Amino acid sequence: MKRFIPGLLLLSACASSAPDFASSKSERAERREPSVARLRAGETNDNDAFDDYLRYFKAYPERDVRKIDVTDRSIVTFVDWDGNPIADAPVRFTADGAEVYRARTTAAGQVMLPSAALGVRARTIEATVDGKRVSFRREDRSEVTVNLPQPERDEIDVDIAFCLDTTGSMGDEIDRIKSTMNDVVERLGRLSPRPRLRWGMVCYRDRGDEYVTKRFQFTTRLADFVDDLDHLRAEAGGDYEEDVNAGLDAAVNQLDWSRRDAIRVLFLIGDAPPHTDLGTPYVTSMRTAVEKGIKIYTIAASGLNDRGEFIWRQLAQFTLAKFMFISYGGSTPHHVGGYKENNLDDLMVRAVKGELESLRARPSPRRQQPREYGRGREPDDFREWQK
Repeated sequence: MKRFIPGLLLLSACASSAPDFASSKSERAERREPSVARLRAGETNDNDAFDDYLRYFKAYPERDVRKIDVTDRSIVTFVDWDGNPIADAPVRFTADGAEVYRARTTAAGQVMLPSAALGVRARTIEATVDGKRVSFRREDRSEVTVNLPQPERDEIDVDIAFCLDTTGSMGDEIDRIKSTMNDVVERLGRLSPRPRLRWGMVCYRDRGDEYVTKRFQFTTRLADFVDDLDHLRAEAGGDYEEDVNAGLDAAVNQLDWSRRDAIRVLFLIGDAPPHTDLGTPYVTSMRTAVEKGIKIYTIAASGLNDRGEFIWRQLAQFTLAKFMFISYGGSTPHHVGGYKENNLDDLMVRAVKGELESLRARPSPRRQQPREYGRGREPDDFREWQK
């Protein structure tokens, strides 16, 4: 039986973390579950350590995955005249007079341009940002300055959604999932200045189950969101793969993501790769996420195999997010080399806070480094793992 540690962790954690931030402290305390051991996890940013990622990408044998070529990717950062990032702005790229790509900038004003995957050979690229047209050389990979006014932000909108595998293998870890999500929700609610948080969710299973996907549209009322979560159960699932494609498609295309300036974060949590021959391909949802300005932070539960790791990391790298993974005893089977171990809730909260810090265009506060270290396989070490 597959063990799913982070997935349901999110599921019921949201459920018991309840406050719609109008609740009293005593009401929140009543909802608290008994304390349980916190999940330990690691993470990797494959765009920061891009050379290591390329080793991993090239070494991985193609087994029923879509290897989108990012070997010559450029990360273009759009800033205003004061050097502040132009966040959540639609960008249209053209080369030799033809449109080649559409995206929305991240909170840090960034867009990844995968030229080889797009078939772009031109040295000069034009980008249209909110009606302003600028040109840059593809190989420069530098900041592009656009003369655009920055909006005043009295309140920052943040959409956080979870795309969860809710098959039966997740049921054993529900208490730890509740604890983690309780911490994530409450800690984000205490941020100062507090953003305008909305929470949404898509649960997915597999074809032939009671449901393939179940959607919970965004809401600012965490009490309502948690009430829905309380009625969810981890059931069904048969073969190893699940219908991740349907879950991602529903999360990216069927949730009502904010259309005004916002930060959009999607946590994909699962312990099995998708059926790649069913539904909308995950790479299609991945590209749509870039167009909508959604970052996909992926979290690998126990049991996620090599193919699942490749897909999870591909989704995170392509959307400029991070790949996270549950660790056990300071080690992981994933091909990430050495990593710093931390609590999963700390990593998830840090991911959202990092987006907010980028949007506010101010230096990030100094963070205490995790004390424990872990070890995964080296990025190109597949021979032993395949056996």
